[in-house]
Amino acid sequence: MLKYYIPITEVQINSIKPFRINLYKDKICENHPNTDIIKVNWDNAEEEIQKLDIWLPFGITKTRKGLQLFFHDYLFKNVKQWKEDLDIEIKTSWREYKPSLKEIMPESFKIVLQLPAGQTERFASKSGTGISGDQIQGLYLNIRYEEGELYCITGTALKFFTLDKALEVQWDESVREFFRSRQIPCTQEGVN
Repeated sequence: MLKYYIPITEVQINSIKPFRINLYKDKICENHPNTDIIKVNWDNAEEEIQKLDIWLPFGITKTRKGLQLFFHDYLFKNVKQWKEDLDIEIKTSWREYKPSLKEIMPESFKIVLQLPAGQTERFASKSGTGISGDQIQGLYLNIRYEEGELYCITGTALKFFTLDKALEVQWDESVREFFRSRQIPCTQEGVN
């Protein structure tokens, strides 16, 4: 089964408190992602940073005096001259992320379902309304989600005009029974 993983990458330079960077993108995969710890030292610093092909909040350049580390802040640039040993460790851990329904659910949507023709014919014959399946243009269930509420609205369309609401009442009851049989809680609104 596919799972969604979020990377947490920390960089630690010698004894400086670790800070986080965005090194990897989120992954969707079956197995827990595994990434090696990247160790950067005095000899391979420039090559390793270039090989990673990432933007880090610091830059490294070698000079005759030692290694210069540039920290880029919002307003200014801090430069630290390193003459002692340099040990940079870039470590990534992955955590499984399970989004809540609220995060993946759109703010609103509407779905219109129509009962298939064969089932419409069966429904018409069982309803006892005297209306045949070929006189019914469609039996609908409109599902609308907005402002955290889910509305299910039934609808009927006939190929002729009638004031008789018997088919609508039967269709409403059939949909309510469908919800009850599947233990889907619902309330009825707007009934005159």
